[in-house]
Amino acid sequence: KRTYEVNGNSYYKKRFPMPDGTLRFVYGKNYQDWKIKAQIKYDNFYTNTPEQIALDKILLKDEISEYLESIRATKTQKTYEDYRWVINKHLLPHMGKIKLVEVTTAEAIKLANKVKKESTVKMAQRVIKRFNQVMKWHVERERGLKANPISKIVQKDLSSEIAKDEEFDDLPLISKTNVLLLLDY
Repeated sequence: KRTYEVNGNSYYKKRFPMPDGTLRFVYGKNYQDWKIKAQIKYDNFYTNTPEQIALDKILLKDEISEYLESIRATKTQKTYEDYRWVINKHLLPHMGKIKLVEVTTAEAIKLANKVKKESTVKMAQRVIKRFNQVMKWHVERERGLKANPISKIVQKDLSSEIAKDEEFDDLPLISKTNVLLLLDY
């Protein structure tokens, strides 16, 4: 096992051969991240180019698939299936093809509005929560972005709209049975 725990974060560590024949340790968040960083380190061996992945080349769908792969071991099967269903049903069709650098708060709000029209406000909340977790996961693993661009979306903003949602307008606040019991009292 090449995964090590450092300050609560797990890292993948393995040696990689460099052009001069030396074997250098390369660290990654997981095996896929390690492969990318090892190749970057190899390509930039004779230059002082910083070892970063070009954000304009990373699609959100790729980051989401890596997120799902990483949480598979930490979540229960039911929770993982629920996360995957929400992401595949609502997040990927609307946001999967955009680049990571194009993710903004405005895009997340548009996504929430689309989901709200297709489904419910509660579902929009769930989708934004998963989306926020994916972006937070990206930032925590130092994969390029320095801050979560959608962290300013507060769940309460969507919660306040539940009262405005049409699906709740026709539901009685007190059932007839409770009213009759109160009158009999």
